[in-house]
Parts: sequence; structure tokens; C-alpha cells
Amino acid sequence: MATVAFLALVGSGPLDAIESSWAIKQWTTAHGLPQSSVTALAQTPDGFLWVGTSDGLVRFDGTRFLPVPVAGAEGSETL
Repeated sequence: MATVAFLALVGSGPLDAIESSWAIKQWTTAHGLPQSSVTALAQTPDGFLWVGTSDGLVRFDGTRFLPVPVAGAEGSETL
């Protein structure tokens, strides 16, 4: 099974001081991703992580993935 892994930096300050604060978390379709192959990834100033795959767009709030309807996508209503 393919998985998606994100590397997250926890904390703030000089990189030397927080090298031990790296954490790896991985998510799959079992966690709500439309597909495990990610083609786009962005984080907005409000903290949401936006994940694009060839099967859809989702917004991650730190707990769960919420599908985002995209205009023109099969089975989606327009935004």
C-alpha cells in the first residue's frame, strides 16, 4: 500500500536548537486522502494543509482530511 509521509518541524528557534524535534507522520487513503500519490501540497497562514491528488483536493486541519469540491470535477458541486 502506498503511503504519504509528511515531515513536520515542531517548535521554533534556531535550527541547531531543534534538530531533535523532527517528527514523521504518514497518512493513507484509510485516513481520508483521495489517493496516496500527492501531486500538490501547500500550507496556508491559518495553518491548514491543502493536499492535491489526481483524485481530488482535501484540506487537513491537523486531525482529519476534508474533501473540497472542485468546479468541473466529476460528481462535485461548484464552490
